[in-house]
Amino acid sequence: MIETIVPLATAISTIIAIVVPVLKSNSRILHEVKGVKLDTKRLILHDDQCSIEERINAGDEYMKLGGNGASRIYYEGLVAKYKKEICEE
Repeated sequence: MIETIVPLATAISTIIAIVVPVLKSNSRILHEVKGVKLDTKRLILHDDQCSIEERINAGDEYMKLGGNGASRIYYEGLVAKYKKEICEE
């Protein structure tokens, strides 16, 4: 019985030693990807060459990703401007 447990415990320890660093690395990668998404959505939100609909959609996604600060205020103003333009038509 002990002859079976020792190799099994060694195998489990080896697997854990391999998996834990990979999981930590994936966490850092996911954090970086979220940062890139936030930056991209913020740039689209502020790009006057994009349509207002594209900018509002980017702003929606920016807010869902946790974006905040001056871009949030800009986004809210853009939504208000769009609603006003729609009402005037």
